[in-house]
Amino acid sequence: MGAAMAAAHYRLDNLVVIVDRNGIQEDGPTEEIMALEPLADKWRAFGWATVEVDGHDVGELSNVLHEVPLTWNRPTAIIAKTVKGKGLSFSENTNTWHYGHLSADLKQQALRELAAQGTDGGAR
Repeated sequence: MGAAMAAAHYRLDNLVVIVDRNGIQEDGPTEEIMALEPLADKWRAFGWATVEVDGHDVGELSNVLHEVPLTWNRPTAIIAKTVKGKGLSFSENTNTWHYGHLSADLKQQALRELAAQGTDGGAR
């Protein structure tokens, strides 16, 4: 909190924070464990120019980053709304994979599922 307040106080408009807001933490859904919403309003209350985007849309993220600073003399907070494990049937929207490891079989399954969606997830 102190760092967020200091960034606004010192008008660090060249500072950008991207929050991966997938709604899940190690123990389960964030809103059940320690509610964060309305997250954007909290960043604004600390003096940050804040915007929410689809964190899976690289074009949208790029557009926002090219607009920085969103407001002169204010740091920027980008809240990227995402789905944890998006596109993988065995891990989407589950906290289990917050700390999980892929077996060789699950790795192959993941690569097949990502390929079927038109992406290889950067795998080589």
